[in-house]
Amino acid sequence: MKALLLMAAVLFFLLVPWQVVQAEIFVVNSLGDDADPNAGEPGDDGICGTGNVIHTGESECTLRAAIQNHNAKRNLGQNEIRFNVDLQQIGALTPTIQVGGSGLGPLPPVLGSCIIDGTTQPALGGGSTMVEIDGSLAGAGANGLEVRGGDSVVRGM
Repeated sequence: MKALLLMAAVLFFLLVPWQVVQAEIFVVNSLGDDADPNAGEPGDDGICGTGNVIHTGESECTLRAAIQNHNAKRNLGQNEIRFNVDLQQIGALTPTIQVGGSGLGPLPPVLGSCIIDGTTQPALGGGSTMVEIDGSLAGAGANGLEVRGGDSVVRGM
């Protein structure tokens, strides 16, 4: 009887398709404030993208879009949001995200465990720099960056 149960358990594990769940890394490459039109919605393509294309030909990933994509995939573990905005192209020394500049109001809250690491943003001339969030256009009473997920880390912001 034990051998039959063991064989059934082995067959179960061999025949059931298993997926390895892995946390995601989203790289913000734009200081824009546009949203990802399908993050977390039916038909979500799994890509952090606003539908716009930046000068390198890549899909634009804003902080807002990265948060939306993290929230849609928060069950995968501790996702990470990194920064790689081409400061030379935009002529800025300090990357500043104008939250609300798109007319969408405040950023969505960060749900689930996430690392948001502004120190990953390369500085002009090497090294790294901090990322600033300007919420002056986000609306009255808006919170800057609202983190609701446990075990989250925000650095360099």
